Amino acid sequence: MSFEARDGQYALEMVSLLVARGADLVVEDIYRRTWDRLADDLAPLPGYLNFAEGQDRVASAALAFTPATRERLATLKRSVDPGGVFRHGI
Repeated sequence: MSFEARDGQYALEMVSLLVARGADLVVEDIYRRTWDRLADDLAPLPGYLNFAEGQDRVASAALAFTPATRERLATLKRSVDPGGVFRHGI
């Protein structure tokens, strides 16, 4: 199992439609403050990587798995993706 640290009942996905210049900075601040408020109630490892985008995806991928699981997935990835076509942090 790749997600052995996740046992919560809920998933939170925050989505934004950016239509104004600079809105990305405002949204990023809102997201950051939301995650900070929820920090004590979150699983010990980050959420599912398919919900992460941009810079958060690479940062989350580094922490998303226990060391043993991460090594197992990295070994598998090297065998099926030797050219590094899928580069999302593993």
